Amino acid sequence: MQLKEMQKNKTILFLIKFGVIFFVLHFLVWSIPVLFLQNWIAFLQAGFFELPLQDNLIYLNQKQILINPSCTGLISLSILAAIIFSLTKPEMKKKIQIFVLAGSIMFVLNLLRIYFVLWTGINFG
Repeated sequence: MQLKEMQKNKTILFLIKFGVIFFVLHFLVWSIPVLFLQNWIAFLQAGFFELPLQDNLIYLNQKQILINPSCTGLISLSILAAIIFSLTKPEMKKKIQIFVLAGSIMFVLNLLRIYFVLWTGINFG
């Protein structure tokens, strides 16, 4: 019975740490201006297809696609950080290494996601 109680306490502690870390990071993503990142992503993506753009707004077939903070991938990275840094193991240095590697991969995959959204819009309206 004592083992079950310890597992329950570990789970509760993980959830509390996860919630606090994610809440803080999520708040920061929406509070700190990330327009520079939004503009860069829009510039990069519009450039692939030679689409006109203005700041973080891409023009596609008489429609506008807005690259907002959710499109930056920072929310997904916040979830990843909350999971990794809520765990008790491994040690902090290893957690940072895991986050940097996995976060970099996630950021590139997010850019590919936006690319395919635009590609779909161009080819299928």
